[in-house]
Amino acid sequence: MYANAFGTAQLRGIPSRFLYFPNEGHWILKPQNVILWQRVFFDWLGRTLKPEGTVAK
Repeated sequence: MYANAFGTAQLRGIPSRFLYFPNEGHWILKPQNVILWQRVFFDWLGRTLKPEGTVAK
């Protein structure tokens, strides 16, 4: 079935989003793609790692 971090997160019910950059390889190198990836990743960290009972901004 799934053999990657996204698939595992989906199977475990962890909120996740799949970002696909058709013009990139394994590494995200194009500046505009790097910015988007980092924004999405750090937003996800902020939502996922916030302490219980904390209200999101």
